[in-house]
Amino acid sequence: QVGDIFKASIRPAQPYFRLPSISEMSSTPIVMICAGSGIAPFRAFVQHRAIMLRSQNSNSPKLAPALLFIGCPNEDETLYGQDFASWERAGATELRFAYSKPKDKALSPEYVQDKIWQERQTLVKLWDSGAKLYICGGPPVIRDIREMLKKIYKHVAEERCGHKTEREIDDWWTYERKDRIAVDAF
Repeated sequence: QVGDIFKASIRPAQPYFRLPSISEMSSTPIVMICAGSGIAPFRAFVQHRAIMLRSQNSNSPKLAPALLFIGCPNEDETLYGQDFASWERAGATELRFAYSKPKDKALSPEYVQDKIWQERQTLVKLWDSGAKLYICGGPPVIRDIREMLKKIYKHVAEERCGHKTEREIDDWWTYERKDRIAVDAF
């Protein structure tokens, strides 16, 4: 209402938490992972890609794939659901939802890290293609996603080249955080 007080703070995103440059958008797939509370930057990322798609002409390079994992309570509580659905139809991203409190009681609760595990083959394929990963959310969500990504790395690495120690897995995470994994925790 007029005269109400609204308290908010604005803080800039981490400098590395940005979409690939325009010149990289055609060659660098992106994977975005959040629970509902971390969706804001990904709404902007996907909207930006949708605008780029609308302005493309026949000579424009095609955008690399984008995949967005969103954790939310249920189908009715999907933030910006209509926007994301239209952007998915336009080809700006693919969506993967995890519902922690599904309306259909016959379904088990599923968290975003569970959905990542189910979709690990797709995730690994994008990673092998040079994907950048973006993770946004509160510390517990970030922790659970990080642990699942490390589990996937261990699983794939062991299939490809043998046993990995916890130290090697931690080193992988630390190394990739420099260039290919961006985390914005709040």
